[in-house]
Amino acid sequence: MSLVGQTINGYEFIEDVAIGGFSEVYKARRLNDNVDVAIKRIDATKVEDGTFEERFKIEAQVVAQLNNSNILPVNDNWNDEHGLFMVMQWMSNGSLRRRIDAGGVRDLATIKRWVAQIGSALQTTHDAGLIHR
Repeated sequence: MSLVGQTINGYEFIEDVAIGGFSEVYKARRLNDNVDVAIKRIDATKVEDGTFEERFKIEAQVVAQLNNSNILPVNDNWNDEHGLFMVMQWMSNGSLRRRIDAGGVRDLATIKRWVAQIGSALQTTHDAGLIHR
């Protein structure tokens, strides 16, 4: 069920951005300062692992502490009857996946830069003891 049009925990859900099997990503607006954000919601009822909620909280806390310009910081997180939520900066240029799917830049210099940025982000998460799934 889409949360577009709802206001939850001080965020107005504006647009569906991506939908997967266990989660959705929304464009939302933080109402206290009118800043657009990205919110990932995981439907806890779709996850059978009883430790998932605790792992999600720990992941949100660890990601919030990562310091790498290629990793979006986690600005807020919570869980309620709607699911588990993680709030990050809104990227107006869209995701890398969208850029690639849209034909994105294909020159070698850009691809090398993207690979270096992804590698840097993965190294930072690895150094923090996280495994990106």
